[in-house]
Amino acid sequence: MKPLTKMIEQGDFHTLSAAWSIQALKAYADLVESSGVKAGVASVQGADVKVLGAPAKGQVQVKVPEGLARFFFAEGSPVGLGAWYQTIEKGFAKELPKEASSKHIEVLREFVDAEDQPVTQGKLGETIFAKLTIRNLTRTDLPNLAITEMLPGGFELAAPGEPHSLRPGLVTRQGTGYIDIREDRALIYLGLGSDKSLTLKYALRPTCAGTFVVPPPYAADMYEAKVRANGAAGKITVFARK
Repeated sequence: MKPLTKMIEQGDFHTLSAAWSIQALKAYADLVESSGVKAGVASVQGADVKVLGAPAKGQVQVKVPEGLARFFFAEGSPVGLGAWYQTIEKGFAKELPKEASSKHIEVLREFVDAEDQPVTQGKLGETIFAKLTIRNLTRTDLPNLAITEMLPGGFELAAPGEPHSLRPGLVTRQGTGYIDIREDRALIYLGLGSDKSLTLKYALRPTCAGTFVVPPPYAADMYEAKVRANGAAGKITVFARK
């Protein structure tokens, strides 16, 4: 099974290799089912063993405690075929990344004022600019990059038509392929040549006073999972106007 799962474990896969792996695993599951193998899932904690999924042919779907699940095989099952598992995790990260991470690409973002000076605070009604930079760290072209740029709470994008506003659509900013504007984020799609970078500056408008968490920017290749990066989370304070 190792050749089928190695790239998935290393996060080094793309659309085709993922499809091939799924096809191979499906063929393997069909073989196991026709051979009479029955596998189950149990929770093992010391000497305490609790069956979570009774042995059955084909698939067994269970909700398991973290790190406690173990496969077992029913008596009479043929040996040598084994079993494989898929873990699906849902929800949100408990903590935002405090440091930037770069794998083949780099993504950075800072807030600046009209004079392009970094800022960590602002006032209601005064425009703040986000300065987003993505860099290709490889010597090959990366034509299918996607950036997820989430907004801090209490901020909104400047209205279309205002200076430095982001506009949705095809090639609305030089260097981008497509920009999708959502209520709480902007999705930016672009390609970068070898060792190239792109900086986008766009306007934000504070709508509430307070101190807000700044979500980190995320970037990834849409077809190569090993190409990905994130910035670091931060905070920004907005003061009411006197």
